[in-house]
Amino acid sequence: MGLKNVVDLFCGCGGLSKGLELSGYEIIAGCDNDKSALETWTKNHNKEGFFGDLTKKEDKTLLIKNISKSLGRKNLDLLAGGPPCQGFSTAGWREDADPRNNLWSNYLDLVDELNPKFILIENVQGIMSMKNKKGGLIIDDIFKTFMQKGYFLSAKILNSANFGVPQLRKRAFIIGRRNDQEKVFFPNKYLDKHLTVFDAISDLPKLGINDGKFETVLRKNNKPKSNYQKWVRGIITTKIFLDGLEVFENPQPELNI
Repeated sequence: MGLKNVVDLFCGCGGLSKGLELSGYEIIAGCDNDKSALETWTKNHNKEGFFGDLTKKEDKTLLIKNISKSLGRKNLDLLAGGPPCQGFSTAGWREDADPRNNLWSNYLDLVDELNPKFILIENVQGIMSMKNKKGGLIIDDIFKTFMQKGYFLSAKILNSANFGVPQLRKRAFIIGRRNDQEKVFFPNKYLDKHLTVFDAISDLPKLGINDGKFETVLRKNNKPKSNYQKWVRGIITTKIFLDGLEVFENPQPELNI
């Protein structure tokens, strides 16, 4: 099997696609309507991101054309992305009329044209409880719509701290597989001990009174104090970093789809 490939919708600066890239995926394209974010995405992936608004038919059509050209004769393995979460977030008003609540539906045209083997939608926990204008759950709308297109879906809330991120960040992950693909599972390996903020940034120099307004130089005498810092600096590989983490395994991983 060749390198798995992925398209990242609502890609932002590329956090999701960079993680997928580190996991062995080939990034075919990233799309966003924020030019500043796309500039960062481009630097993170050494390729030009696609600037466009997925709510506009002409932008969506051009994106599909570009993706199809990049894929050539290959099939798309994964269509991924994190639609804007402000409408679902419990930190906001959670109004059912917020147009951002329906941005997940922009996957549908790409699913029809590209027929990916799997889909991935990442969002805040609130997407699991947010209701639509009729009082039903939006998550049920998502499941029903994709099932009609031949995809089996499952959702689970995961905490990034359990997987090596020095931050307590819980997010909902919705995974769908095309009905001709093998079943997949949610992760069943978790860190035995979470990484901390100290693990992440304790090598940074202390700021003086007027420091921080401009760039602060990381000097040679600021030695890395953790494997995480060595990994971020490129001193050790991702494999060495991951192999050094203490994990425990759930003997009965939850069946995904």
